[in-house]
Amino acid sequence: MALVFFSFLGTTDYTPVNYFIETEDGGRQMMSAVKFVQTALADRLGRDCDRLVIGVTGGEGGSRARNYAALQAEHARFCPGQVLTPLDLPDATSEADIWEIFNRLSDTFSEGDEVIFDITHSFRSLPMIFTILLQYLKVTKGVRVRTVYYGAMEKLGPAFKVKEMPIDERDVPIINLTPFFDLYDWTAAIQNFLRFGSAAELKTLAETVYRPILRETRGQDETARLIRGVVNELDRFATATHFARGQELAELRIASNIVQPLRQITEEKNDLLPPLKPVFKRLEVHFSAYPDADLLNGLRAVSWCVEHEQWQQGITLLQEAIISNYAARLPDSVHKKNVDGERIAEAKSQRIYRRDFVSKLFNVASNSTITREQWGPELKRHTLEADGLLDGASPIIIDNFGRLTQIRNSINHGGYGDNLNSTVIRDRFIEIHQAVVKELLA
Repeated sequence: MALVFFSFLGTTDYTPVNYFIETEDGGRQMMSAVKFVQTALADRLGRDCDRLVIGVTGGEGGSRARNYAALQAEHARFCPGQVLTPLDLPDATSEADIWEIFNRLSDTFSEGDEVIFDITHSFRSLPMIFTILLQYLKVTKGVRVRTVYYGAMEKLGPAFKVKEMPIDERDVPIINLTPFFDLYDWTAAIQNFLRFGSAAELKTLAETVYRPILRETRGQDETARLIRGVVNELDRFATATHFARGQELAELRIASNIVQPLRQITEEKNDLLPPLKPVFKRLEVHFSAYPDADLLNGLRAVSWCVEHEQWQQGITLLQEAIISNYAARLPDSVHKKNVDGERIAEAKSQRIYRRDFVSKLFNVASNSTITREQWGPELKRHTLEADGLLDGASPIIIDNFGRLTQIRNSINHGGYGDNLNSTVIRDRFIEIHQAVVKELLA
């Protein structure tokens, strides 16, 4: 893993200017009277880099012939001890040339490298090729973009006018374009979260971008704190859904820890990139239906499972959400007793007992072949309570509970012992889900 500075060298006879980078306190780090932006950037960044690579084109009119020797001389004068490495590239005049450029650039970087990229003198399609390449290398080699710079020479006007200016008037800003690459990364990460249901990319971005900010500000940067907190809660939600943790979903404070912070991020004035606000708004809208610590959040999460084709998790959460909803309706008289006939005080044991009671009741009620005489001892001991619960339950809920049991058992046993294929299970589950949501969330 290395930190690599990469820049394309142009063919123009460049005029000496004063390149500067604005500092966080509003000051300027200036490199005066240099022809090449690469020299200015190497002076500021080169000592931290493991390699400094300069993309050059060949031929009599190429940048190697016209400018590379002059760049080397200027760089050696201002940045002694640093070594430039030229990378020969063909002119991008055909599709074959473009692929050759892509391959040569790709071979320049190794697994896990970080890149500082200067696009000031990129020619024609090279910046686009390199931008696409960086996304490609993120996947194939784990390469990460640290910063992207652009020397805004055009701010001074046409080249012939710049030559006529006194040197102390030739101040050229070097602009940090990294936020635009960050914009792409955040957009892709949120899109992947909404599309595939994983918050892994969001967590990586939040840790990479905002953890250092929070460390430097001792947790006082409000935007960084909010975004990092939201991403952690999104990860909790996605992980709880993936592992079918209905109880955990019911306890999550989604409105307070996801929706409200996202609203604050997108609606209040802060240092978040303006184009990112509509991206984060998508997340806010997606979770706006979830209240805090609500028993039915497990049921709401089933829609997430359907969207992300997490069929087994969805089936489990849907049936358990029905159980949770009706267990909460049971009177206090339905409770677990010890061997002496005394009520057990432990809340967890009582919760499990009441949930088992509902599950057994709805399974027998949905099976027309089971008579009341065949009920188990727990149901028989609480016949009045069982009848009361059944009277308050929609036949649609009871019937679909039994259907859920069938497909849930089929999945848990790998399909052995029944004739349900995967398409039938999926379609039946979607149908059941729609019916249950209409009954319980309408």
